[in-house]
Amino acid sequence: MRVAVRLFRSLSVSIHEQRVKLTSPNERALFTTLAIDAGQPVSLNKICRALWGREYSEELEGALRPVVTRLRKTLGEARSLIITEPFAYRLAISPDNVDFLVIDSAVKQGMAAYSTRDWPQCLALLTEPAAIRADEFLADVRSPYLHAEYVEPFKTRAPLVLARQIEAFIRMSFPRASGNVLYELEGVISDSPGDEHLRWMYMLAQYRAGRPSQALDAYRGTRNYLIAETGVEPGAELQDLQKFILAKDSRLLETPFLD
Repeated sequence: MRVAVRLFRSLSVSIHEQRVKLTSPNERALFTTLAIDAGQPVSLNKICRALWGREYSEELEGALRPVVTRLRKTLGEARSLIITEPFAYRLAISPDNVDFLVIDSAVKQGMAAYSTRDWPQCLALLTEPAAIRADEFLADVRSPYLHAEYVEPFKTRAPLVLARQIEAFIRMSFPRASGNVLYELEGVISDSPGDEHLRWMYMLAQYRAGRPSQALDAYRGTRNYLIAETGVEPGAELQDLQKFILAKDSRLLETPFLD
């Protein structure tokens, strides 16, 4: 059975390329809870927290069963996808059928590639996740529990994913292309102004984009900020990059750039 579940932007469920309309807030919250753990049993406790913000009880069992029944009816011929497990329910689809799980897997693999400095793999894996607006995740699913458990961590991680993708782009692209990410990089820096590595990336991007004077201005601005805020000079990474820029070191314009 061909199933596609979209949790970004608006909740969307398609079966054999036919859209299934989930209109009830409880049905939407239940389906989303099962989809986030696609293929795995989801405990009744978790489901009840997602729907009503409370632990499972006999009282809530009486409320949950009709929601499951209505959801199965809504799914029609795909009703068998919802499997009853001991003290749990399971959505019998692959994680590959859920956009969030595909993106989450790509992020984890991309971050691992970053840690090993595998820049081509990092860029390939993080480009799509970095383009997603964090506020679009579960945007139309009403569940404080799901938002606290999944949306907030996703939003917290999003700037780091973007920063890692930008660095891989700067390193792997032709030098002049670095100018294309300066605006996004400025936004990331504004959220973490004391992060010296982000400012190092900004200097490098300016230089590779053919703006050596702006790169040196960025160093001076960083130095002034750090002294004012922390009372210390920039670290070795920034100081070394300034020296390489002043020396017009040709290695700064290599593609890929490997420091």
